[in-house]
Amino acid sequence: MKLKIAQCVNILLLLLVTGVFWGTWFSLSRSIASIAPQTFLAIGRIMIGNLAGPMPILMPLALVSTLPVLILLYRQKLLKAFYLTLVGLALFIVALLVTLLVNVPIDGQIAKWTVETLPPDWESVRSRWEFYHVFRTFASLTGFGFILISALFSSDSNPNEEFGRSAERPQIPKDTRTIPSTKIRQRNSGGGDGCMLVVLGASGCKSGSYHRNSW
Repeated sequence: MKLKIAQCVNILLLLLVTGVFWGTWFSLSRSIASIAPQTFLAIGRIMIGNLAGPMPILMPLALVSTLPVLILLYRQKLLKAFYLTLVGLALFIVALLVTLLVNVPIDGQIAKWTVETLPPDWESVRSRWEFYHVFRTFASLTGFGFILISALFSSDSNPNEEFGRSAERPQIPKDTRTIPSTKIRQRNSGGGDGCMLVVLGASGCKSGSYHRNSW
């Protein structure tokens, strides 16, 4: 149960991060070259302002939420799901590094531009931002795919492994003996008033195998 809750929280947070990258690229930035400079600056400032607050919190939180999932998967010996989640986390870390080292510094430059003060190489700077934005978008998409596949692998596992142990087979006591089908023969005990039951075909006899009963 703990694993399922951790995976649910993790997938939700990573979905939000991936959605920001995917939505920005799919709806706008893939057509960025055709946008006029004044429109580009206006949209850029709005997007930077909207994302500058929540993304520095959301993205690290989403990555940290993957750690409990990894710990629980490792403890429960779900190694396939563990390694898939680890690869997914690595791809999100790559997306985070690209964001911090490339896209965020460029955002800082764009925020200071005006139509009158555009640098001569502004188009190359814009193209560089777009290239790395595409890179981080598909890195996060691929990482999210690995996380989803990992969740499917863990859900198909033995439910007993949820508590960190494999299903145990019932143990048969060592001193238990299986007695095959037997034939019971009645034998008179030499004129007595009872008869003796003799168990034939067993692998061995214990004391008490013979019973005297009055008929």
